[in-house]
Amino acid sequence: YRSWDSLAGITESRLRLPKHLDNSFGLNGQSISANDFAVRWRTVIASERNRIEALKQARSLRQVIRHLEDHSDHEHWLGRLEALNRAILSIKSEYDASADVRAHIDGLKARINSLKLNRTDLEARSGDARRARQAGLAVDITEIENVEMYKRSIDEIARKRQHLQRQLKDAVAAKRASERSKIVTDARKLINEIDFEASTAKLQSARSAFLTTEVLPHINSRPTAWWLPMVDPTGTWFDNIADSVEARLEEV
Repeated sequence: YRSWDSLAGITESRLRLPKHLDNSFGLNGQSISANDFAVRWRTVIASERNRIEALKQARSLRQVIRHLEDHSDHEHWLGRLEALNRAILSIKSEYDASADVRAHIDGLKARINSLKLNRTDLEARSGDARRARQAGLAVDITEIENVEMYKRSIDEIARKRQHLQRQLKDAVAAKRASERSKIVTDARKLINEIDFEASTAKLQSARSAFLTTEVLPHINSRPTAWWLPMVDPTGTWFDNIADSVEARLEEV
């Protein structure tokens, strides 16, 4: 059967298509003549197959929006892309503004780590000197005298480290406050909203394209009988289908 091709020449009948076909044909809820459907359906299938491939390649949010901008409501998605870019720029601006805080945090961490290494070294040297003295081994007298100095140095390092850790805690709190400012929070919320909207539209677009490319060819070869008098009471569609039938014999 060539059901859809057989609609050619039937200009009086108009079809109001289901949602997925309406999307694929770009009708926006309008009807289409039977003849125009016959002329366009193969081209639409080819276009929808290309759309499926394009959707596979659209992985980032910007890529998805640009695809929707080209194949859907252009003005709407252009506005959403501009809003997305503004939101990302707002977050970047806040991030750049906190560069000094992040540098301060990195510096504090480096100083704390350096103090930790110094303390570890002093503790090792102090322990070696004490153990040597207790074992009665011959050791450098200066090293023995330095045990108390090691202890005082270790205590001083501990105080400095605690002070730096308090500064680090305050700096991290300031950084988090910047990251959670109203500007950043609102921008992230908007990005999430756009992401959800675009992902939903992408899924709907893919669904329409899939149903169109899979269902139309199937029905073209297997027409539903009750459609024939409903679409074309004159019987022209039925006659065209009958004239286009091809049959073959198969060995059993």
